[in-house]
Amino acid sequence: MPSFNDVLKEIWTNPESKANLLNDPKTFLKDVGIEIPGDKSVQVHEDTLSCKNYVLPEALPAGIPADADPVLTLAQRALTDGAFKAKLLESPASAIAAIRGAGVDVPDGIDIRVWENTPTTFHMVLPVDPGSAELSDSALEAVAGGASKYA
Repeated sequence: MPSFNDVLKEIWTNPESKANLLNDPKTFLKDVGIEIPGDKSVQVHEDTLSCKNYVLPEALPAGIPADADPVLTLAQRALTDGAFKAKLLESPASAIAAIRGAGVDVPDGIDIRVWENTPTTFHMVLPVDPGSAELSDSALEAVAGGASKYA
């Protein structure tokens, strides 16, 4: 089975592969050795320089303090506060604005979308190809401050 990075390289370098993933994600994933149960659908959300997608984890990785990363701060709050989670899923910008003091800021011009896996739907985020375009200052800021290596 190829690694996630191998799959990303294929998608980023082969437009037909990317189209296949976006048009029929379950079949594409099966073809690269990743089996999704028959009763689950797959939704692919493509990041752009102005839009960043996140999928809430079911739990935080063990041994990593939530304050180690701004995205983990949001995830921890969503996992422990149902009202915040609902607001984060419905209106990420206003939920994030409500906790600006927690060190989480979203640069102007960046749209944040938050998804949650369900028993019937698996959400997958396709990151921006780092070689596809020059990053603007605000996009670079978003990548530097908004990406998480943990979630």
